Amino acid sequence: MPPSSQSMSRRYTSIIVIVVLVAVLIVLRALGFMTFQRRGWQTVASQFQADSVTVRAQRGSILSDEGRVLVSSTPEYQLVFKYRDYTRARNEQLERDSAVRANLDTYAKGLHRLLPDQPAAEFRTLIDGALRKGDANIQAGKRTGLYTNLYTHGTKRLTYNRYKEVKAFLDSCNREFLHASTSRGFTFDEVLIRKNAYGLATRTLGRWNEQTARPRDGIELAFDSVLSGTPGLSHRRKVMDTFAEYVDVPPRNGCDIVTTLNVRIQDIANKALRDQMEEQNADLGTAIVMETRTGEIKAIVNHTRQKGEFVVGQNIALNQPIETGSIFKTASILAALDDGEVTLKDSVDTYPFSRHFYGYGISDDSKREPWKTIPKILKYSSNVGTMTVVDDHYVKKGKAEAFLNKLLSFGITENHHVIPGAATSKLKTPAQLKNWKGEALWMAVGYGISVTPMNMVAFYNAIANGGKMMRPRLIKEIQHDGHTVERYDPEVVIEAIAKPQAIADITECLISVVNSDHGTGVRAHSDRFLIAGKTGTAKVDEHGQYAGRWLNFIGFFPADKPEYTCGVFVYRQAGHVGAANGGGTMSAPVLHEIAERVMAYQKTTEVEDLRDSLAILVPDVKPGNIAAADLVLDELHIKDDSLRPKETLFAEADKNHPRLTDTDHVPNVVGMGAKDAIFALESCGIKAHLNGVGKVSRQSAAAGSDKRKGMTVELYLK
Repeated sequence: MPPSSQSMSRRYTSIIVIVVLVAVLIVLRALGFMTFQRRGWQTVASQFQADSVTVRAQRGSILSDEGRVLVSSTPEYQLVFKYRDYTRARNEQLERDSAVRANLDTYAKGLHRLLPDQPAAEFRTLIDGALRKGDANIQAGKRTGLYTNLYTHGTKRLTYNRYKEVKAFLDSCNREFLHASTSRGFTFDEVLIRKNAYGLATRTLGRWNEQTARPRDGIELAFDSVLSGTPGLSHRRKVMDTFAEYVDVPPRNGCDIVTTLNVRIQDIANKALRDQMEEQNADLGTAIVMETRTGEIKAIVNHTRQKGEFVVGQNIALNQPIETGSIFKTASILAALDDGEVTLKDSVDTYPFSRHFYGYGISDDSKREPWKTIPKILKYSSNVGTMTVVDDHYVKKGKAEAFLNKLLSFGITENHHVIPGAATSKLKTPAQLKNWKGEALWMAVGYGISVTPMNMVAFYNAIANGGKMMRPRLIKEIQHDGHTVERYDPEVVIEAIAKPQAIADITECLISVVNSDHGTGVRAHSDRFLIAGKTGTAKVDEHGQYAGRWLNFIGFFPADKPEYTCGVFVYRQAGHVGAANGGGTMSAPVLHEIAERVMAYQKTTEVEDLRDSLAILVPDVKPGNIAAADLVLDELHIKDDSLRPKETLFAEADKNHPRLTDTDHVPNVVGMGAKDAIFALESCGIKAHLNGVGKVSRQSAAAGSDKRKGMTVELYLK
């Protein structure tokens, strides 16, 4: 009998109700997972997989002109205790806590042995405190774990080698006490730091902010995108109780920046400037050494001194425009020479060594020779003479703006882009010259202007280079995996800043400043080669009060065939007592020392070039294992027949197993290294006892004496 429609309806209704109830339960369960239980299940999932994990790229290094590493990345590790890490359940935490507490002395003493600058008692206190805080955290129902730094003394972070030692110790403790292979609770946070290998040119190379893992300044910041590279992506899966990592997108490591800095020249300039600043109680200082022909910056030193201590300040050479003082007179006189307004034979009356120009008085420090030729104006650094030249030949003729334009044509205010963000230099504006004629005169002696030390050095370098201004260059090239990606070649900014005759004349003036009697720059003089340069002193006023002075000197050497241009700028605040009160007494001696040491270093390296390329330097073959010596000489392609000693300790049974010719007497091992000496004696059945390091200088038993059974020979090495 077929089922009635009523019974069929009841059956289908029951099925529908059951399906709906199951669906509702599924939805409710899913909502529970998504809301109340979401965090717990996310924690479980995270223990088994991690998607789109960023793989950090290795940051590039900064290199010197010779390829030496100046700045590079290195990891350091912070020893910490993370309470909830590596645990999934409360019982596991209790088991770990009891095991760590039971062996607290072992942990503390072991860590103290590896990190002796922190007492074992302090390790014990920190670990116990971490466990107590963790218990309180769990009972309070907090889901986040606690983080305790366990190494608070010394460097506070571990080097890679020390990290490996500490990790090996903690792993052994875990295996013994916790029966686990991972350091539960004890872990390490890796911190990327940037190391300046020589501690030189810190402001120029740049500083690294460890907290933000970002560069702060210098090349590090300017070339951050080049150095940092591109991170990759990976994902992790837990397989067989361990994590396997799969790289989806490999990282591209950062490029290396090759600079023009020379480590030795940088070190020379650094020491010379630092010593003078300490002796003369100065506050700020910068020294720049530039290769004349190319404009490459071989050294750039910046020192800031506070309360007698040197601290990291700003990059004075690039970021601190100053009133240059008398070193700017060179530009003013060059302008007049190049325009044909004066010649070297022209004279200026500077008596009575002071004069008023447009309502303001100016005087000379030197009272020598009231009538001064153009070279002597620079030699004695005459303010009156320089202002008179500019006043007579430009201002009074209504050509003050032409004088300004001439100075600008020298490239003094050029933005050289040494490092992005460097300060710009400024002279007067045409409007200022029109408002007051005295502006041109004060500018002529280096006041009322704002010029960076780097720009002034570039200007003097152009004079040394026969008038050709090279752009100061700090970066030579960018490399990736040893291959050049981009090269920065020497760049000419201005082909000729002045006529050749004007350049020759101004060079003659600068030579007289240093090398003639009573010149202001005589302290830069060298008996070994010719130095040309100019002194400069600029008083600094703040709010109408004398605040200090810049004491400067710029020169180039050898003056007859310039190879380097060097500028030294030192600032001393008012009230800081020192014997040097001018650029000639403060900065000229620094340039003298830099010049002599740089040229000595250069000549030392050139000696290597004098070696005959066809000459073969034959190594000295010492007594010992002749087979080993033969192997080395063969690899060097040197015939060794003539080098073989007439009497050797060994006869060659074969190349690999030499034997002694005489086993009944004590062999002569003087002059051998420790390895060969021991081999020679033990081959004769004689024991050896070493004293010292190096080569054998003396043996207790005379060579050729009879051998005794069980004999021991004392060997003294030096």
